[in-house]
Amino acid sequence: MTAERTTRLVATSGTTGEGKLIPKNTMEYLNDFSVMTAIFTESFPNYRPMQKTFRLHCNAEQSRTKGGRLSIASGMVIEKRMLPYMVSFSTPAHGFLIETIHDAFYVHFLFALKEREIGMTLAPFISMIVEGFKYLNQHWPKMVTDIQNGTINDSVKLPTEIRKNLVRLMGNGDSQRAEEVRQECEKGQHGIMKRLWPNMTHVTAIDNLGIRNQLMETIGKGIPFYSPMYTSAEGTMAYNVDPLQEGNEEYLLTIDHIVYEFIPEDEIDASNPKTYFVDEIQVGRKYEVVITQISGLYRTGAMLSIFGEKVDQVTIADSLNSALTLWPKIEIAFYCTAESTLVSKLPNIEKDSAARYIFFMEMKTDVTCGTIDSNKLAKEIDENIRSRHNHYRRYKQTKQIATCIVYLVEVGTFEKLKAFILNNTTASVVQFKMPQKLRTAEMVQIMLEKRIVTSSLILSLKNVNTSTRFSNATRMKREAGFESRWKLKVFTLFWIFQLATITL
Repeated sequence: MTAERTTRLVATSGTTGEGKLIPKNTMEYLNDFSVMTAIFTESFPNYRPMQKTFRLHCNAEQSRTKGGRLSIASGMVIEKRMLPYMVSFSTPAHGFLIETIHDAFYVHFLFALKEREIGMTLAPFISMIVEGFKYLNQHWPKMVTDIQNGTINDSVKLPTEIRKNLVRLMGNGDSQRAEEVRQECEKGQHGIMKRLWPNMTHVTAIDNLGIRNQLMETIGKGIPFYSPMYTSAEGTMAYNVDPLQEGNEEYLLTIDHIVYEFIPEDEIDASNPKTYFVDEIQVGRKYEVVITQISGLYRTGAMLSIFGEKVDQVTIADSLNSALTLWPKIEIAFYCTAESTLVSKLPNIEKDSAARYIFFMEMKTDVTCGTIDSNKLAKEIDENIRSRHNHYRRYKQTKQIATCIVYLVEVGTFEKLKAFILNNTTASVVQFKMPQKLRTAEMVQIMLEKRIVTSSLILSLKNVNTSTRFSNATRMKREAGFESRWKLKVFTLFWIFQLATITL
């Protein structure tokens, strides 16, 4: 059925829909690593392949097919049979079998801190590096003690065999290195990577947050960050062959083991759409991608669609970023979108009869009333989508799609969403990517429960309890039949709730 022998069924993350199993040959990953190593050697003259690499990793649970022949796991899982190949990393091989993220962070940082001559940092995504250095900032004193004594703190929960192997490799302790680490960590995290590892040439991680340049001015001051590839469980689709390019990265398609076909945006819903090869497509047009590779065929894409208009995530992101220029001091930590049809599936919440897009945004700092007008932001986003997308504009003209709604959510809400996804999908910590589109009512519920109350939101009349829901006041006032006596009751309830919250 496939050109290459299948050695693993790779589970997709499930963050953009139901998880799928993709037949893979694990030699593909070795091919990716060899390509990256060639690029490193060419682009970073001081990079020496024999230097140890600080790799951040958290393993995931594995299962096997009914016949027991194939493992079922995410693409980044490390199996025991792969341990002999893990010799180039600062963490001993058994450290890559740890399946809890904080324990994995502790072990990887501990062994990396022991080594002064680290040449590179490697992680699947930049988000893991960010979370890892937050963890280091909290736990470095314990690590310093362990480096000094040749121990691993008892608070780190490890399987007995793994702990035994790792403690043995900690040696008898290194007081001199422990003191160096202590001094650098006490200075704070600005430029900490270069201070801890002076000969580090670069950091390699897929920039899933768009913060590469920001990290090169903070924890990674003085070290280039390289986003190496465009990849998924279905296959590696492109390599970044110019790590030193400033601005938006450009990727070279991996045409040696994937065939690309493209369906024009206006033909996506056809029963048998015509596909075009890469030399037949037009610059500036939008397409859905069909990839055929040694593991099979898969159609990829994440679009918003209520009536079949299919607005792609590039249009959504461009529309949002353009709208936010009205608030230049506001920075978004995360955002996601959903179709209003998902809200109708939720119990005990006010239903919105209008079809529209819903945006959930978490700012980098708490947003208070008056800092940002969510109604104005929603109108700007809506107008930007309308100007960029023909089908959306048509449904707006016929009043089938209403103006979108923007909800600002509490800081930490997307962490709750992440925890929910990890607990309820096939996604592992290593492969997790924050979804830009919510696909289940349960995910929408999490976001709605953490909405920030601003001047543009008022208390819902339904199910007022400790998980009180709020809805857009301006929209409610436009609803026919919302009589003045109900306005007074809502206003009264709102301030009772506010005073009760302050008292608590």
